[in-house]
Amino acid sequence: MKKILIFRNSNLGDYLISIPALKLIKAYHPNYKIVYMTIQNRNNFDLPLKIEETKLVDKFFIFKKKNYSSVHEILKLIKRVKKQNFNKLYYLQEHSSLLNFLKHYIFFKFCGINQTKGFSSFFYRKNYFKNSETIQICKRVNKLILKKDIKKLSVINTKKNKKLINKKYITYGPGGFAAGRLPNDINKLSPKKWKTENWHELTMIFLMKFKNYNIVITGTKNDNNLALYLKKKYKKKIINMCGKTNMTDFINILKYSSLHVCQDNGSMHLATVFKKKCVCIFNNHDYYNKWFPINSNAKIIRLNTDINTIKPTEVYRKIKHLLSKKGSF
Repeated sequence: MKKILIFRNSNLGDYLISIPALKLIKAYHPNYKIVYMTIQNRNNFDLPLKIEETKLVDKFFIFKKKNYSSVHEILKLIKRVKKQNFNKLYYLQEHSSLLNFLKHYIFFKFCGINQTKGFSSFFYRKNYFKNSETIQICKRVNKLILKKDIKKLSVINTKKNKKLINKKYITYGPGGFAAGRLPNDINKLSPKKWKTENWHELTMIFLMKFKNYNIVITGTKNDNNLALYLKKKYKKKIINMCGKTNMTDFINILKYSSLHVCQDNGSMHLATVFKKKCVCIFNNHDYYNKWFPINSNAKIIRLNTDINTIKPTEVYRKIKHLLSKKGSF
């Protein structure tokens, strides 16, 4: 069987925004085996081969950073790739520095894959205000594809299955990195985490106004302190699932949520898969629109200042507006 290799350095969010591109590749090569190659960046690393009944790739080719840390390890990795006899490579990696791009280009040249696609896009001018990363990735597969078609490809067909949580609830996805670099200012860091006090105030307002709802907090063990704090304050109204779910459970919880509130993280892009009502709290540390979800049911809050200047009352107004609209599980 012929095989295609796709390369993108991915945590969950990076993988999920590639869904439209992955669907296109499978449609253009229906009889090929699709292998997704990425670096394992953290210990708790989990990407889904499929979501619901939609299979995104056939197999993962995952290697650790240490496999790319010395000439000896790189040569071993090249040998592993060559052994697979891939017929074509789609390079979907986020554009970063010229040095990293050249490293990848030379690496895959030595892997001996004759057909490659995606490298030339590095030299195109990037206009993130016009095209998000999701759209730019998809246009590497088909540069003529329309945005409306990319939006359709981002959605997964759902099936009715048993709810993991049999209550009426919204979800929080508070995960994020501690800080990020501001565009064009390599020395200046901007805090990326919305403070605990803000989540507390939002929770207080929401539960006062929507007494029949619960709040399910999703995330890793790193988000557990926030979840425990809110659980202590609001007891039975808070369901803490941080670090307690596998990928299947996480998908189920988000799928049946009435609305998702999150920072710029993978849960935001999973919400897009289900066209979920979503309020997305963004920092100013990256280019405007670069990571925005292509979800017509998402409301974006992004200021040109620190993320903690975003008021809980503003987030609540977005929540109230979305919950007043029909259309949720």
